[in-house]
Amino acid sequence: MSLILEALKKSEKEREERAAGEAAPAPESESAPVPEPGSEARTEPKPAPEPEPPRRSLVAWIAGGAAAIGTLGFAVTLDLPGAGPGTPPVPPPTEAAVTAEAKAGAEAKAAAEAKAEAEARAAAAKAEAEAKAAAEAKAAAEARAAAEAKAKAEAARKKTAAGPSFARAPKPAANAAAYAKQGQAFEQEGLYERAIEEYTQAILLDPKYIEAYFGRAWAHEAKGGHEQAIRNFTQVLDLNPDFAEAFFGRAWAYEQNGQAGPAIDDYAETVRLRPDHAEALFSRGFLQFYQGRMDAAVEDFSAVFETADGSLRDYALIWRYLSQVRNGREMVAALSAFKGREDATTLPGVLISLFLGKAQPADVLDAARDPDGKKQRENESIAYFFLAQDRLIRGDEKEARDYFLKTLGTGVTHFRQYPAAKIELERLPQ
Repeated sequence: MSLILEALKKSEKEREERAAGEAAPAPESESAPVPEPGSEARTEPKPAPEPEPPRRSLVAWIAGGAAAIGTLGFAVTLDLPGAGPGTPPVPPPTEAAVTAEAKAGAEAKAAAEAKAEAEARAAAAKAEAEAKAAAEAKAAAEARAAAEAKAKAEAARKKTAAGPSFARAPKPAANAAAYAKQGQAFEQEGLYERAIEEYTQAILLDPKYIEAYFGRAWAHEAKGGHEQAIRNFTQVLDLNPDFAEAFFGRAWAYEQNGQAGPAIDDYAETVRLRPDHAEALFSRGFLQFYQGRMDAAVEDFSAVFETADGSLRDYALIWRYLSQVRNGREMVAALSAFKGREDATTLPGVLISLFLGKAQPADVLDAARDPDGKKQRENESIAYFFLAQDRLIRGDEKEARDYFLKTLGTGVTHFRQYPAAKIELERLPQ
């Protein structure tokens, strides 16, 4: 910086010396003529020369951000002649100004470098974090895959150690019919889980084996698996839409599952395919009775009486009688169909005798006795239910309620009398 100041001072000194030389008068020539005496008075004075306009010194400072010449900047001194009279010269910058300008430029550069460095560090940190996250995600995925593989291997080991399971692969030498036959044998023994397993093996060998689906459906129903039974009966019907017994089985499962509407529809399909299907007619009549469609119930029970034989025919007669009385028919006229069918010692004949007034409740309960405890409970559920119906017809609601409660007390849930007793109790006044 001191070198710049020295150059400025030297330039200014040279300018002043040139100005002084131009102002000094030139010496008179020796050959100039000598004026005559007295000529001074006649000689007109010459006008003084006009002073030359002063030169203006312009110092142009170009530094830092102005033109980016050098990091500290430098000054260029220009002498511009004829800048005009009265224009003051531009003073040179002070050392403090030059120092401040240089400092500001240095600080700006340092700030830019610091910002660039900070941005570079941030980008590097972000890249490092992303790489770390990716590595951790990959490690976690590999750990999960390893754990799943280990779990599957352990499950396979346990399955092999435990031997064949419910869904075991069929033996190559076995055939579907053999499995289905074994399933039927287990079903007849009441071993429904074993039966289901055998039927399943038959289906694995032959996915279109209708008899296996049909048997498995009834085995599920015997266990109380109404939904599973409905699904299996539906699979049968998908394979054979004209299989009347599959419609009947599904209708029964619907009924036991409390779905009266679909049950009535499937019983109707059964009758459409087999008009003499007494069980379907009886079942539809029973549901019609509890839907309040007494005329339709009378029609179904009458059809059963005409087509069935054995005890089902007598029970159809009893239910037709109840439907007629509930529908407002005079009781004596309805009883006329019972003539000649009464029996004081066996079910259902003793029930006909009860409605005719020829047997007492004790006679009915005596007829229900059986050496087999299970069979006796089933007989008692029937006896209590119809004793309650007789009490209702005779207007004794209190005693009817007691008999309906005793029906539930037998615990025979697979007989129709059980859900029917529940419905009757709900309808009786509390």
